[in-house]
Amino acid sequence: DNKENSLSFDNPFLCPGGCGGSWSAVAEYPNGRGRKALAPDNRFDQVMFSGGYTLPARTRLTVNGSFGRMRQDDSFLDYTVNPGLSVTTPLPRSDLDGQIDMTALNLMISSRPIRRLTLSANYRYDDRDNKTPQDTYIYIPSDSTDQGTISSSTARINHTNSFKKNEIELGARYRLFRRTKLAFEYEHEQIKRSHSEVETTRDNAVRAKLRTQPMDRLALAFNVGHSRRKGSTYHHNEPYLTGHSPDYIATQSGVGLWENHPLLRRFNLADRDRTEVGASATLNPIDMLTIGLSANHAVEDYDDSELGVTDRKATRVMLDLSYAISERIQTYGFYTFEHFQNEEDGWSFQGFAKAAHSADPTRRWSTMNKDIVNTAGLGFRMRLLEDRLDLAVDYVFSVSRDKNDTEVGSGLTAGPSFPDSVSRLHNLRVGFEYKLRPNLSLRLGYLFEKFSLSDWAYDGVGTQTLADVVTIGEDGPDYRAHLASWSFVYKF
Repeated sequence: DNKENSLSFDNPFLCPGGCGGSWSAVAEYPNGRGRKALAPDNRFDQVMFSGGYTLPARTRLTVNGSFGRMRQDDSFLDYTVNPGLSVTTPLPRSDLDGQIDMTALNLMISSRPIRRLTLSANYRYDDRDNKTPQDTYIYIPSDSTDQGTISSSTARINHTNSFKKNEIELGARYRLFRRTKLAFEYEHEQIKRSHSEVETTRDNAVRAKLRTQPMDRLALAFNVGHSRRKGSTYHHNEPYLTGHSPDYIATQSGVGLWENHPLLRRFNLADRDRTEVGASATLNPIDMLTIGLSANHAVEDYDDSELGVTDRKATRVMLDLSYAISERIQTYGFYTFEHFQNEEDGWSFQGFAKAAHSADPTRRWSTMNKDIVNTAGLGFRMRLLEDRLDLAVDYVFSVSRDKNDTEVGSGLTAGPSFPDSVSRLHNLRVGFEYKLRPNLSLRLGYLFEKFSLSDWAYDGVGTQTLADVVTIGEDGPDYRAHLASWSFVYKF
């Protein structure tokens, strides 16, 4: 229940070119106003159920699911807050009458037919059915122009996006030897969407895992997996065609029938090959010391995407140590290195020369984005008074660096290279727990956090830095925070 229906403000713009074109003088600064709706009142109801049944042959069946409904029927605001603007077509309805029905079902069965073998099968069904009525709304951009007609680009139809997802997982775990286990997994996912560039996507994945303990103080694990996502025919302009009025679409042809370049593929819908490998080791050289090392690497190829994300890589390496100085004092430390890399191709075009620019290969560009994150932490737990007072201290430091390397075609003007964006985080936590009585404890805590960001997207960008754009002059986050807390814990 949102008590504030809208946000109103002075229009900060003057009429470009002396109110030429479609801009109306009654909307300009200082008399013109702007208004936007805030989050509407809404309601969500859900019923959930779960159960299990034990079958013969060491087999267990489990089921759970839910039925939910979301509703939203807040009254619409008028098309514009400026009474001097011409509005010839009223709103098609007084409110959205929005309704989305959601159904989820999970079926899980596990069995151990023989002592060394465990089998499992899971089925998940997720249905999001958007029953919101569809209508044509002839909106007024930025409270600044007279209303258009049913055949104008501002006549838009609200999308009622729905999807159905079916997912099947099959698994088998087999104990090869006393200290060695091998596991295989297969997963199939099918998603059907409405008002989307791709109607159906299918994702098939296979994975293998091996865990072994070659000696008492050493444990090893290895995993490898591959998945392939394949979609139905990619209709690049489907959301565009179904989001505009048929009257407007009838007036368009050629480049007027699409918004994004026809070669562009959305990375979450595009065909994709993913391969991942990983390994980990845990070593206990002495009883008091545990050393862990793990590494994972994943590669995603979007070979069928000429524009958009074409390649992604992710690498993560972690080292962690824990040492028990005594029964009263335990310490730990860790270091994590993460490297993410995305490659993307694009095509630059402007509206006034859309046909020429979108066919000119010299206006292509490509960029490689790299994120490098280093994180380290240490801490200890100490029992100050036997069965009475415990102390815990944790400190984490993380630094992240974002790099961009962009190349542009000969038809584009190369600007200065993007500077690196760097963020730093310090986090310190101190906690005490004092047992007042066997069933009553007092907890005291202190948290200090310091964060700083150096980002070209924020730094030096004032309210009037960009032509024809009034920004809010936002700075990159840079803060120090202190938090003290206390609580009582009662057990009964």
